[in-house]
Amino acid sequence: DSNTATVTITVTGGAQAISVADIAMFLVPAGRNTKGEARVTVSPAIAGATVTGDWLLNDAPLVQGTSGVTDESGVAVIQSVPIKVGSGDFFTFTVTGISATGYEYAPAGNADTEEDITVLP
Repeated sequence: DSNTATVTITVTGGAQAISVADIAMFLVPAGRNTKGEARVTVSPAIAGATVTGDWLLNDAPLVQGTSGVTDESGVAVIQSVPIKVGSGDFFTFTVTGISATGYEYAPAGNADTEEDITVLP
C-alpha cells in the first residue's frame, strides 16, 4: 500500500512589478544657467515611489543617482544641476531604478528608459 497526500502551497506578499510608462523632458531656466527636467511616469501610477536616474550633458556624465518621488498621479520630477549651456547642447536622462514598498522594478516592462532634450538657438 502507498499513501498519497496532496499539499497546497499559497504564496502571499509577492511584489508587484513597476516600470516606466513615460519620460517627458523640459529645459528649466536657472539664472544664467539651465537645468534639465525629467518628468517620469511610473506604471502602475502610485504615489511615493522613488525614481532614480543619471543625467548626461552632451553624452558626458553630469549628475549620477538623482531621484524624485512620485505624486498621486505617479509622476516624479527630477532635475539636473544648473549648468551653462549653448545652442545644440543636450541633456539626457536615464532611469536606473524605481523603488516602492510592495513593488519590484521591472525594467523589461519600461515603455521608455532614456530621453534627451536639445537646447535650441
